[in-house]
Amino acid sequence: MGHDGHVASLFPSHNHGEDGDFAVAINNSPKPPTKRLSLTFSALNAGTHVWLIAAGEDKAAPIARVMTGKPTPDVPATLLNGLQATTIYVDASAASKLQ
Repeated sequence: MGHDGHVASLFPSHNHGEDGDFAVAINNSPKPPTKRLSLTFSALNAGTHVWLIAAGEDKAAPIARVMTGKPTPDVPATLLNGLQATTIYVDASAASKLQ
């Protein structure tokens, strides 16, 4: 997961693809390279078990939103939801804003 809560190449306020699409072209990524191809949330969430990994203090705020907030495209990681399980691995720094 990125510092802004993005996963794969699914950034806040950017195209995440349509429901049912399994891939999306990203033409204006805020990080290089600007042109990318990414799995969509339909594809990611089709997995039986989805993992999210975050390390570092800059991930603390988005991890807190993932753990306590409602799903929102403003923090794309909140939209991950495996069919049977979603497991989140964080280091102490990324977990620093959790109660």
